Amino acid sequence: MKKIKVAAAVIRDENKFFIAKRGYGEFKGLWEFPGGKVESLENDEEALKREIREELEIEVEVCEMLCKIEHNYENFSVDLSVYMARILKGNIILKEHMDSSWITIDEIDKFEFLAGNVKVIEELKSKFIV
Repeated sequence: MKKIKVAAAVIRDENKFFIAKRGYGEFKGLWEFPGGKVESLENDEEALKREIREELEIEVEVCEMLCKIEHNYENFSVDLSVYMARILKGNIILKEHMDSSWITIDEIDKFEFLAGNVKVIEELKSKFIV
């Protein structure tokens, strides 16, 4: 099974988290935390900054790692490294997503996420629900 190394960002602004709805491909219409493939010769932070710049036209600061997850889809496996992040500059412009939202952790269950993000959501709930 093909394995893909991916870095994703949980972009936080006070008590809100940024999520984006995929606008293409097999998982079109599902919500995710933005990010993408880590290319050869890139580390997670470099890949994440590049992907966020390409997809959302913003610059982010990559902060602490939230979690690492391995998830098997039908045709491939994802090795997902998830980092907390914050916007340094720019206004979000969706280049590859069909929608986006800033949500609180209490609202997160109202959205249908990619299966690989379920453990990310569990980790967020454990850290941010009081």
